[in-house]
Amino acid sequence: MGIRSGLWGNRPEPARRYRQVMSLLSTDPGTLSDVVAAHERLLVLFWAPWCHHCRNFRPRFEHMAAANPDIAFAGFQIGDDEASQAVLDDLGLTAIPSLLVFQGGQWIDSHSGDIPDAEFGELVGRLRTAPVPAL
Repeated sequence: MGIRSGLWGNRPEPARRYRQVMSLLSTDPGTLSDVVAAHERLLVLFWAPWCHHCRNFRPRFEHMAAANPDIAFAGFQIGDDEASQAVLDDLGLTAIPSLLVFQGGQWIDSHSGDIPDAEFGELVGRLRTAPVPAL
């Protein structure tokens, strides 16, 4: 039994499990605008596999996604490529994890860094009750 299997038992190691969950609705520089446009209520988590805070936030993001099936949850894995950096620059994001909230295709709220459970729940609640912006 290797160190990894000893630490995690039969469960997938956290980074692999995170990628698997995030791939349920994932986006990249080429599809971000399409994902935003396709969902009336959407939370997008900008994350990187090397980010400690991103890995700590993962279980809460998964839990919130499972508890709120009426809201779309997506992940944007930040890469070392110019396209990822261009998206971050366009959005003005300088910290990860960053959570952006979209409703009706418009960016209505955000949070950068680790977010406490209560504040995350309030953010989702505001998204659920906010009127959809007129186009």
